[in-house]
Amino acid sequence: MKKLIALVLALTMVLALAACGNSSSAPAATTAAPQGSTTATEGSTEVATATQNLKIVYCGTSLSTDNGKRLSQLADVFEKEVNDAGGINGKQVEMVVIDGGNDQQSYINALLKALEEEDVSAIIGTFFSQYALACADYVNDAKIPVFNIATNFEMREKSDYYFTNRCVDTAFSNVMAQVALDNGSKNPVAVVYNTSNGKNDSQFMKTYLENNGAQMADIIEFDNTSTTDYTPIVQKAINVAGSDGILLHATANTDGQSIIALLKQYNYQYPIISNSNLFADQFIKNCGAENCIGLLGFSEYPTPEVRPQVQEFTDKLLANELFTFEDVSWIDASFYDDCNLILEAAKLAGNNDKDSVFAGLSQISGYEGVMTSYTFHSDGSFADYIYLATIEADASSELGAAIKVTEPLKVEH
Repeated sequence: MKKLIALVLALTMVLALAACGNSSSAPAATTAAPQGSTTATEGSTEVATATQNLKIVYCGTSLSTDNGKRLSQLADVFEKEVNDAGGINGKQVEMVVIDGGNDQQSYINALLKALEEEDVSAIIGTFFSQYALACADYVNDAKIPVFNIATNFEMREKSDYYFTNRCVDTAFSNVMAQVALDNGSKNPVAVVYNTSNGKNDSQFMKTYLENNGAQMADIIEFDNTSTTDYTPIVQKAINVAGSDGILLHATANTDGQSIIALLKQYNYQYPIISNSNLFADQFIKNCGAENCIGLLGFSEYPTPEVRPQVQEFTDKLLANELFTFEDVSWIDASFYDDCNLILEAAKLAGNNDKDSVFAGLSQISGYEGVMTSYTFHSDGSFADYIYLATIEADASSELGAAIKVTEPLKVEH
């Protein structure tokens, strides 16, 4: 944590001290009552009644994998939880699950099916930016809000109907570059996968460094779909003349695990700064805890000590008979927060149809979710905070103060 002290002083940060629960401080909806609804009048006891159920479609890739199974179960948990509490706007929540397959074309076919669902209110979609980008025109035609777990800033440029509860890559990249600067790395090497995410993020980091009196020593790309031996990539990175750190944009899969393990094997002594993918407990376990010690960066999923809502959600989910897993992950929390943001939007708008949900999403402000508080931002993101992180000597992920996210994130010195 000592390495993070300079960063804590340099960044604009606030502690996330919100109380437990999912209460919202969002302003009251300003839209007129939708046709077909009834609204309370002075002295009456009538409440708004929606014209349809709130139908949320989860169009997930690889539903046969653990992540797919987890989120399918979360859909059941959320549906029962809301309906047992009386539903929303006088109607029920209806969750539909569609398998998006294992490749881009399969996902496109599945999303088209989701968009054609009768009376769909909103969709929760893919992990993969390229899949979302390939579907943007279909989403625009359907005019249905779609939450993606992906964070590519280009998604919002392609469609006003794309949302993410996370912050976008621009903010992530700025944080990584600032972590490097505050840990003495003024000429780091970027190691990134060769998708649009990796290419964009490396340029964001390069620009941020140059704007703050530093530079990028080199940008080294790898193909995380075809590369099996990352030794040449790592050797090239650590041998860049005059470099003093690595900015690693990798996934939590083979690429991230191999690169981190190789850097430890070569006894790399300069700062290694990563995106949030490499701070998951499962990543540390799979990579080997000893290989991850000293890794710097940020996390999107806070510990219960940092944010009590995480413990509340964990306890509730593990006690639910519809959820059969023995642990709770950020994937679960992210999906649950997506569902609740859609629910909150319907509540603010006073109706459950797609147009009302779309209008309500832009009214959300200060909503307390599991992972963070949420406010609608013009780039289609909602996260208000992310968290400084480092892997400690005992291989635990130590979280520091919360960093307030702005549009795009700017760090004051």
